[in-house]
Amino acid sequence: EFCSNACSLGGFAYFGLQYSSECFCGASYGSYGAASSGCDMLCSGSSKQYCGGALRNSVFAIQYQAPCLGYRQSPRAYLETSTINFRPSRQTYWTANVNNVIQCSFSCNSSCQAFIYSQLKSVCYLLSFALVPREIGTIDGVFLIRK
Repeated sequence: EFCSNACSLGGFAYFGLQYSSECFCGASYGSYGAASSGCDMLCSGSSKQYCGGALRNSVFAIQYQAPCLGYRQSPRAYLETSTINFRPSRQTYWTANVNNVIQCSFSCNSSCQAFIYSQLKSVCYLLSFALVPREIGTIDGVFLIRK
């Protein structure tokens, strides 16, 4: 649990446990593939879980359910901007280049109600509404709105 939390703060996609207590964070699963054996060492923090082995990592994908304080994950609802006239003119979204979902949440200022973080592109789509504009509706990433 500690390793998962530490790696999620860095916005990593995966964490790995090795030799009972060593923690590794990574953006990809790795190039060696699944091991057929060797992840047989009990975790130093929990004798009911296995934490890799000698030169073997137990690798787990991090599930970002609600990674940022003040935000919650939500199903996407869409905004059809062509049917709304904003007066005065209002930008519906803007982008920021970021390295992780935490930086994305910090980029969401008072005029931002929600965001999509695309780990693949390292881009944060900051939204004026808690609705996704149709023109960016296919962007892959986690969608979070203010609580």
